[in-house]
Amino acid sequence: MPDIEIALITDEAVSSELFDIVQSDDDLAGDFSSSNLTPEMSPFDQTLFLDTDTYLTADVSELFDVLNKHDLAVAPSPLSQDLVEGVPAPWTQFNTGVIAYRANEAVHKLFTRWNEIYQKWRVERNEVQNQPAFLKAVYESNIDLFTLDPNYNTRLFCPGSLHGEAKIVHGRPAVGLKTAARQINESSRFRAFFRNSFLSHRSAFKIVEVASPRYHLEKSVMKRGLKKTILDAPRYVKQRLL
Repeated sequence: MPDIEIALITDEAVSSELFDIVQSDDDLAGDFSSSNLTPEMSPFDQTLFLDTDTYLTADVSELFDVLNKHDLAVAPSPLSQDLVEGVPAPWTQFNTGVIAYRANEAVHKLFTRWNEIYQKWRVERNEVQNQPAFLKAVYESNIDLFTLDPNYNTRLFCPGSLHGEAKIVHGRPAVGLKTAARQINESSRFRAFFRNSFLSHRSAFKIVEVASPRYHLEKSVMKRGLKKTILDAPRYVKQRLL
C-alpha cells in the first residue's frame, strides 16, 4: 500500500524513510495504556491503528472503504469472554490492537470516554488491560461499529480458525511474525491452527484442514477401499500429521 501515509507514535528518537510522520509522545507508559487511542492522536481523517506486534500480508485498503459508511471497525478478542461491569451478555470484548476509525464527533466522544473509564478503573481496581474499558465505552456510545472477521486480526497466542487469507497477523511468536504468517497462509481453505513449536521455523504452527484424521481415515476406506487407504497412508501422515 505505497500510497498510504504512515504515522509512528513513539517515545524514542526515530529517523526513517518508512514513516511519513513521526509523533513524539514522552508520556507512553510501556504497558496497555500506551495503545489507548485519543481524539488528537491521529493526523488523518481515516486511520488504521496497528499495535507494534502486527504484520500485514496483503493490501487492506478495503478497511478504509468500510469507514466510508461506519465510524469504527474492530475485531472481537479471542478468549475474552469475561463480563465487563455494566455490559450485559452477549457483548464480548474487542481487541484494541487493530482499529480502523474515522475522525468525527462520535469517535471523539468514544475515545474520550474510553480513557476516562480506563483511568478510573486503573486507580480503583488496578485494571491495566484496556479492552474492558473500551467495551464499556462502546456499549455506552451510539458509535456505528463494524465487526471485522479474524482475517483482519489473526491472533497468534491462542488456537484459531480461518477461511481465506490472514491479512493482518497479530502476536509475538518466537519464530517471528513473517514466518508465522507464511505458515498460516500456506492454505486458504477453512482451517484451524495452533502453536506447534517454540523454535522451529518450519513447523511453528500446526495447520489442520477440514476434519480429524479419524474422519479422513473412515472416509477414505468407505470411498477408496482399505487397500488404497493403506498404500496412501505414508503420504497422508507426512502431509497431515508431521
